[in-house]
Amino acid sequence: MTWCLSVSMTFDAAEKVEKARTILNEYVSYIEKNEPTTLGYQVYTSDKNPLRIMIMERYPDIAYLDVHRESDMFKIVRPVLADLNPVIEGHSYFEPSDGGFLMRQGEFGSSHFSDLTGQGIIYAVLVALVLFFW
Repeated sequence: MTWCLSVSMTFDAAEKVEKARTILNEYVSYIEKNEPTTLGYQVYTSDKNPLRIMIMERYPDIAYLDVHRESDMFKIVRPVLADLNPVIEGHSYFEPSDGGFLMRQGEFGSSHFSDLTGQGIIYAVLVALVLFFW
């Protein structure tokens, strides 16, 4: 069963958020190219608190989180982020196999979501729920 992890980090300065986002943007590129068992990895900025970012991670099952954490890049990125001293909160979820949708295919001119089908839509729904209840 697909497993998802949501990690929020709240920083005490905008400069730290920018540094974290810069590091995470590079990390996302690495993950996409080098971790085929990481199904999704996205970074969001809170619309209510600009000092808070959230990472949504998605894996085929919980065991693949260990594959992600054993990468050389994870071992570099994690301590750099920790040095920024964020307040960290994490939650994990199993992806639902039925029910709901985020948006219909191709609506609102969003190229980001226009090609999502199946599990991509389920992931988008999960993200929307986490952001809604956050």
